[in-house]
Amino acid sequence: MSDEDVLERMSLLSMDSLVELVMLYQRLDNQKMVEALTAEINRRNPTGAPPFTFPSTEDFAGGIQEPDDPYDAFENRLELLMNSKRYDEAIQELEDLKKRDFNGVPFRFEPDLADAYAESGQTETAKALYESIAGNAAFPKTEQDAAQKWLEDFARNEKIKEAYANLALRRHKEALALAGNLRQTNPGQPEVELLYAECLSANGRYGEALPLLEKLRADPVYQGQPFTGEFELAESLRAAGRLEDAQAAYGRGLAQTGLTPQEIKDARSGAMEVYRQLADWASASSEVLDEDEGTMVATSFEAWNKVSDKVHVGVRSYFDHVDLNKGGVIDRKSASNAYGDALFRYSLPDQHYLKAWVGGGSGDDVRIGAQAGKDRLHSSKWRYSLSYAANERAIDSQQLVAIQGSEDRVQADAAGMVAGKYEVSANAYGRSVSAQGVDLGNGFGGELDISRVVRKSVTETFVTKVGYRLDYSQFDADRLNAEDLDRLGFIGDDPAEGRLLGETFIDPTYHQQGFYIDLGFDVTEKLFAYANAGLFYDFESEGLEYQLSAGLLYDFSQRAALELGGAYYSNGTGASSDSSVLIGSVGLRVFY
Repeated sequence: MSDEDVLERMSLLSMDSLVELVMLYQRLDNQKMVEALTAEINRRNPTGAPPFTFPSTEDFAGGIQEPDDPYDAFENRLELLMNSKRYDEAIQELEDLKKRDFNGVPFRFEPDLADAYAESGQTETAKALYESIAGNAAFPKTEQDAAQKWLEDFARNEKIKEAYANLALRRHKEALALAGNLRQTNPGQPEVELLYAECLSANGRYGEALPLLEKLRADPVYQGQPFTGEFELAESLRAAGRLEDAQAAYGRGLAQTGLTPQEIKDARSGAMEVYRQLADWASASSEVLDEDEGTMVATSFEAWNKVSDKVHVGVRSYFDHVDLNKGGVIDRKSASNAYGDALFRYSLPDQHYLKAWVGGGSGDDVRIGAQAGKDRLHSSKWRYSLSYAANERAIDSQQLVAIQGSEDRVQADAAGMVAGKYEVSANAYGRSVSAQGVDLGNGFGGELDISRVVRKSVTETFVTKVGYRLDYSQFDADRLNAEDLDRLGFIGDDPAEGRLLGETFIDPTYHQQGFYIDLGFDVTEKLFAYANAGLFYDFESEGLEYQLSAGLLYDFSQRAALELGGAYYSNGTGASSDSSVLIGSVGLRVFY
């Protein structure tokens, strides 16, 4: 230990240690240190006893007599109380001593009293005491500096607490502003760097947060102890598409102790999503649609299996059954159709992919399709795709399903966040529709949906979202001849309707715009409920239409989920465009 170190720690040493050091430095003939230590010993002698003088050579020959300090026993007692964390007792004894022996004069144990208040959690009282010590010449420079450092640390910690409180209240921008200011005044301080990274993550700036979090996690400061930024690290890794690393980070975070119930809930939810994104899966669903045109049951099944890191293969099938009501324009009263496809997917860098399928079923035509796009593994990212499908199912109306309607379709899709708060999805398509080898016509259309969360509970158990939706499509029906009508089983009485039969199955023009509100809430940790209500203006019928829907999603575990739903639309489709539609659905998805 250097002379400077000894001088810096001098106020913390006991009288015994000071005397021993005086004797040591006397032997080394270091008069500067002997005088400094002697002055400290005399400063601690407030009773008026003769000043202590550093020992002479003769003292060493016959031994020296250390002057008695009346507070040696008290210092030992105080050290015992502080080491035993009996802070309240230490405070009481220090306050008693201060009133009894130091009334009106500087209290030599003021730093100890400030420390005791600070350790006991009485920070405001401790702050006042440290302020009285910092810059006060009655105390050694080392104690003044220690008090000043405590005050600076206290001010920083209060700002850190304020930032975390803002995060807890979902005031993410305010938290980030505080963290940014702290980072400027405390450069390189790990606790501040971690706060800043967590605030970046909360504001959706995962690309900036990730390198900071990874650097901090590797910092020696956090080695051998839990890293409190594991969940923010996991979320940032998800946003970067590094799902395996995110899964590991969630696991490390959930293994920590002292987590709040909300932290556990959010982390389990995130870990489950990552698991499902990585897992193979199979799903089955069934939907019942009832309207004036008839009743339709549509059932589907799809499964995917990972062959390698880049290659997935899958299967998909559909089964549709319709029971038509009287009043239709075709001679069929019921029909069943089945389809099946083999699927292939190849993964490219940065969540891009290529996908293709081939299959067949009802009818003689081969079903083929291809798609290129990018996955959306995190809400902060965008997804998009461009696809082409030949002989895809055309399900605009139940009568079209009954005659095995199919379409060739090209479509572009995109979805993502704009300005960090607006969820946007859009698609545009062109199509050519046929049935039984008869061309019914061509069309195009698209949809735009913009929504925003307007209210979210602090615990995120209840979310309210409002949105705007525009839906437009146009279909130009081909003129059919008598042979075409006979092949399709046309039995209507109006020849004009027969010549443009496609308009019976598919609305010539559909243009609807309006607003909706979505409500979602966690009933339990496993059960999620949602409801939707929308009011739209139909520009073709020049009237208002409304839609209502609700459902339940139940997670049995991270490996299985069941969804039940129902919906009511005041306007139908195709031949039933003037009637209401009632829909019920059930779906099961399994991950393995």
